[in-house]
Amino acid sequence: MKGFVDIFLHQWREALLTQSGLKITLVHLALVTGALLLGWPAAYTIGAANWAPALAWGLYAEAVVLSYLALAVPAGLFSSTNFVRPGQWILYERASPLAVYAALLFATLAVLFFWLLSTVPIMLLGLLLRPVAAETLRELLLFFTLLFLSLIQVGIWIGTAVEARTYRLLLVDIAYLVLMVGTLVLRTSVTAHVAAYLGASLLGLIIRPLSAIAQRLWQTLALETTQIQKLLAVHPLDVIGGLLRVTPKDAFAASAAGNLTGLAATSPGPAAAATSLAETYLVPWWHLLAFYGGTGIIFAVLSLLVLRKWQRRYTFAAKSGDEEKGVYK
Repeated sequence: MKGFVDIFLHQWREALLTQSGLKITLVHLALVTGALLLGWPAAYTIGAANWAPALAWGLYAEAVVLSYLALAVPAGLFSSTNFVRPGQWILYERASPLAVYAALLFATLAVLFFWLLSTVPIMLLGLLLRPVAAETLRELLLFFTLLFLSLIQVGIWIGTAVEARTYRLLLVDIAYLVLMVGTLVLRTSVTAHVAAYLGASLLGLIIRPLSAIAQRLWQTLALETTQIQKLLAVHPLDVIGGLLRVTPKDAFAASAAGNLTGLAATSPGPAAAATSLAETYLVPWWHLLAFYGGTGIIFAVLSLLVLRKWQRRYTFAAKSGDEEKGVYK
């Protein structure tokens, strides 16, 4: 595919080898390390069957940080001043829309997995504290892959369709809030798990009115509460918690940070957490495939349509003898 390798390497260098790319790598490592240390168990005896939430904290941090990067990197938010918009590769490399799209997808995916693998030595500490089955690790890797693939599609569409960096930044932030807050708002309209520990926080004050509106909508649609809970438990932290058999609330309560805030004493522990997860947090994989896969397919089609539009502009400009005007107009 013409131009694929050049576009792939350019995207890789822009994401990792620039000054901003190096900063992102260091900040990512620092955040994941800090999360794992904050999630260190409040009490742990070597050789005993203790429950350690450090691994959960580290994976939560990975999901929160890498989800944003999966949107921002293909949208060109961290690129240098030499950033090339996806459609412009059709002019510079005479690449096809499919080649441009594939190069952006695989380059961003490779960068994200590089950042994910860079934290493996840190994550080993969490695994030593709380070993998990190999099957669980495979399922976690599968979910992260599905999450990345979905969000990269949104980022590619933003980078392809929007020219101004300010608007690209705005759209990336909105997409991230929809993922991290929007799905949480919908789920908290039918369950009190999150609202219980948000308390009187600012986020809680925002979520509660929105949850009341969503609750009224569910009543209008006459949907069962358990059906909605299973359908909406697609938030990354919910899925990770389900695979590790612990809710985010219990992971916080059993950590050193939870002990400092006085929540450790009220933690129901992993056994009680697993019971509640069986009803609320364990989501069938087809729900995840429908939500994330459907989102990815929609935005992949939109991205290819925009790239096709760029190709038609180039073709028209080539025929008229004014290539730059045809592409940049």
